[in-house]
Amino acid sequence: MVLTIRLNDGLIVNANKEFTTLLGYAHEEFIGKTCLGINLYANPEEHNKRLNELSEKGSCDSKEVIFRRKDGTVFTGLMSSEIVELSAGKYIFKTIHKITEHEVVEEKEDIESELKARVQELVFQSEERADRAAELVIANKELVYQTEEKADRAAELVIANKELVYQTEEKADRAAELVIANKELIYQTEEKADRAAELVIANKELVYQTEEKADRAAELVIANKELVFQNEEKAKRAAELLIANKELVFQNEEKAKRAAELLIANKELVFQNEEKAKHAAELLIANKELVFQNEEKAKRAAELLIANKELVFQNEEKAKRAAELLIANKELVFQNEEKAKRAAELLIANKELVFQNEEKADRAAELLIANKELVFQTEEKADRAAELVIANIELVFQNAEKVKHAAELLIANKELVFQNEEKAKRAEELLIANKELVFQNEEILYLSHHDQLTGLYNRRFFEEKLKRLDTTENLPLTIVVGDINGLKLINDSFGHAMGDELLKKSAEVIKKGCRAEHIVSRTGGDEFVILLPKTEAFEAELIIKRISELLLPEKVGSIDVSISFGYETKNNEEDNIQEVLKKADKHMYNNKLFESPSMKEKTVDIIIKTLHEKNKSLEEHSQRVSKLCERMGEVLGLSTYKIMELKTVGLLHDIGKIAIDENILNKPGKLTDNEWKEIKRHSEIGFRILNTANDMSNMAEYVLSHHERWDGKGYPRGLKGKEIPFESRIIAITDAYDAMTSERAYHRALSSEVAVAELQKNAGIQFDPELVILFIEKALGSSDF
Repeated sequence: MVLTIRLNDGLIVNANKEFTTLLGYAHEEFIGKTCLGINLYANPEEHNKRLNELSEKGSCDSKEVIFRRKDGTVFTGLMSSEIVELSAGKYIFKTIHKITEHEVVEEKEDIESELKARVQELVFQSEERADRAAELVIANKELVYQTEEKADRAAELVIANKELVYQTEEKADRAAELVIANKELIYQTEEKADRAAELVIANKELVYQTEEKADRAAELVIANKELVFQNEEKAKRAAELLIANKELVFQNEEKAKRAAELLIANKELVFQNEEKAKHAAELLIANKELVFQNEEKAKRAAELLIANKELVFQNEEKAKRAAELLIANKELVFQNEEKAKRAAELLIANKELVFQNEEKADRAAELLIANKELVFQTEEKADRAAELVIANIELVFQNAEKVKHAAELLIANKELVFQNEEKAKRAEELLIANKELVFQNEEILYLSHHDQLTGLYNRRFFEEKLKRLDTTENLPLTIVVGDINGLKLINDSFGHAMGDELLKKSAEVIKKGCRAEHIVSRTGGDEFVILLPKTEAFEAELIIKRISELLLPEKVGSIDVSISFGYETKNNEEDNIQEVLKKADKHMYNNKLFESPSMKEKTVDIIIKTLHEKNKSLEEHSQRVSKLCERMGEVLGLSTYKIMELKTVGLLHDIGKIAIDENILNKPGKLTDNEWKEIKRHSEIGFRILNTANDMSNMAEYVLSHHERWDGKGYPRGLKGKEIPFESRIIAITDAYDAMTSERAYHRALSSEVAVAELQKNAGIQFDPELVILFIEKALGSSDF
C-alpha cells in the first residue's frame, strides 16, 4: 500500500485502492485531505514525533503505526517514509504493510531498495525533465498497481520476515547470553587478577625471606671468619706463652749459675721461687681450664658442623655457599684439632716446668746449706760484696721483666676468655638463626600447599595429590566438586570481607563433613574439590548429604550458606582422571543451574531489606520513585506488564547503594572527588546485583543507565539521547524530582514548583525533553504527588 503526501501543506495527493478500501474511504473522499483532518492516526503525538524525525533525516525506516478507519476501528501497520523533491515541490512517499496485533514485521530489504532506486530515478528524471512529472505520477500509480498484483509475493515476504524476526530474536538471545558470558569472563579475569596480585605479594615475601636467609648465611660466614681470626690470635698467644715459658726456663738456669755466688740473693730467690711455684700452679690451672674450653669449643664446632650440614640440606638452591661454609667449618675443626695438639704440648711443657721447679726446690735446699757455708766465706770475702750488689740490681731488673711478662700473660688470658664468650654468643645466635630458618622454611612449605584464607589445601597441592592417588590401589576414586552459590553477588553487595567469611564458613563445614583421610582443597575463587580414595559413588552421596545437612543452619550475617555439589567416580584403571574431574564439574554445574537462582533471588531480597533497614529515608525515596514511575507508565499507555516492570525498577534503582559507605551516603557537606567517585559506582553495582537474578536482566540494564544524561555527559557509559533506554530516562526524571522535593542530609526540600522549574531548565540537557513535558503536564496532575 502506497500513500503520497505534499510536504508544504500536508495534503494527500495519491493513495492506492487497497489502502483506501482498507480504511473504508472512497478514493475521492481521501484525496485532497490532510492526515489529521480525517483523523488517520490513532496516536497523533507519536505521528508528529516521527514527522519531526523524517524532517531531520529525510527518511524513516519501518515503524509500527496504529491507523484509524472511517468507522472508528483501528489496525496496525508497518510504515516506511521518505521525502522526495520533484519539480512541483517536495513530497512524502509512504509504504504501508498491514500487520496483525502483536506481530513485528520488518520491511524486506530488496523491496525497499527497489522502491528507493525507483524514487531516486524519479528524482533524477524530475530534475532533468520537469515536463515528465505527470507521466512519472502515472508510472508510480502503475507501480502501485503492480505491487497490488504481487500480493502473493508480499505474503511470502511477510512469512520470510516473520522467520527473519524469529532468527533475529534467536540471535538477540545468543547475543544476550554472550554479553552475560563476557561479563562473567570479565569478573573471572578480575578474580584471577586479584589472585595474581596475591601471588605476587607472596612471591615478594618469599624473595624477602630468601634475602633474609642470605643475610643470615653471610653473617654466618663472617662469624666463621671471625672465629678463624680469633683462633689465629689464640695460636699467636699460645706461641708467645711458649716463648715466655722457654725464656723463664732460661732465666731459671741463669739464676742457678749465680746461686753459688749470691747468699742474700739466694734467700730472696727461694722466696721468689715459692711465689713462682704458686704462679706456676695457677698457670697450670688456667691451662687446664683453657684445655677444657678448647674441648668445649671442639664440641661446639662439631655441633656447628651438624647444624651447617642441616642448613645445606634445607637450602639446596644455595649449595655453592653451603659447600664453601662446610669447607670453612672442616678447616675450623682442623684448626681446633691443631689447637688441641698445641694445648697438649703446652700441658707437657707446664708439667716439665713443674718438674724443673721441683728440681730448683731441691737445688734451693742444697743452696741453703751452701749459703750457710757461703756466709762463712762472705766474712772472708768482703771484697765480693760490690759484685753482689751489681748482681742484685740485675736480678731486680730481671724480676721486673718477669712481672711485666706475667701481666701480659694475664691480659692475654682475659682476652682469650672474652673471645671465647663472644664465640659462645655467636654460636647461640647461629643456633637461633638456624631455628628461625627452619621455621620459615616450614611456613613456606605450608603456604605452598595450603590456601591462605581457608587453611584448606590449594590447587597446586590438589593437582599433585590427584596424580599420586591416580593408581589402581586407590580405586574406586571419587572426586566431589563444590561451588558456593551467590559469592559474587555477596562480594558486590556486602564487600569482600563478607565474601571471605562465607568462604571460611563453607570450608569449615565441608571439612567437618569429611573424614581425616579425605583431601579437601580450595581450587578456585568459590570452588572446592574433595578427593575420596577407595570410595564408592553411594558413599560420596552420603558425604554430600551430610555436608548439605550441616550447611542448613549456617549463616554469614543474614545470608544462608549454600553450596552446589557434583561428583564422579573412577572405577577402571583405563579411565582418564582428568575426564572424571570434568564430569564431576559438569554434574556440579547442572545442579547449580537449579539451586543457584533461588539462592540469588533470596539474596537480592535480603540486600533490599538490609539497605532499607540501614537507611529508612532511602526506602521512602525508592517507594515514591516507584509510584512516579508507575504513573508515567499509565500516562504513556504502556502495557500492564511494562507498568509493573517500571514500578519494580523504580523501587530497585538505588539497590547498588548497599555497597556504599553510610558515612558517604549521609554526609551533610560537599563530597570530595574520591567520595563522588564512590557514589557513582552504585549504578554499576546495582546492575551486577540484579543481573545475577532470574528475569531481571532488563531491569539491571535500566538501573545501570538511570544516571545517563540526554547530552551524553552522564555516567557510567556516557550514553546520549535515545541511546539511553527509555525506562532509564523515566527513572532519571522521577528520581531527580523526588530528590529535589525531599529532605536530604545535604539540602532542604524544595517546593514542587521549584523542582518543576529545574526539570524544565534541564530538559534537552539532562533529561528527555518530551518525557519531561509528559511528566509535568500529566504525571504530576495526580493528587498523590
